[in-house]
Amino acid sequence: MKNDGMCAGIAEKEYGSLQGCKNGVFLGIGTGIGTAVFLNGRLVEEVRSAGHMIIERNGRLCGCGKHGCYEAYASMKALKTRD
Repeated sequence: MKNDGMCAGIAEKEYGSLQGCKNGVFLGIGTGIGTAVFLNGRLVEEVRSAGHMIIERNGRLCGCGKHGCYEAYASMKALKTRD
C-alpha cells in the first residue's frame, strides 16, 4: 500500500526533478515526514517512512504513540510547536 510520501515521490519521478533518474530518494517534510526510494527505476515499496525512525531513546512523544521518532523533531508540526 502506498502512502502520501510514496505518491509524492512517484509524482516527482514522473514529472519532477527525479525524472530520468534510475536511482533516487525523495524526502518530503510537511505535517509529517515521508519518503520514497527508487532503485533501477522502480519504487522500493518495502522501505517505510524515515519519519518514525527512532533518533532519541525515550524522547518526545510522536503522534504515532512512540517516543523519539524523527518526525517528532523535524516535521513542520514539530517545528511550529517547539518549546
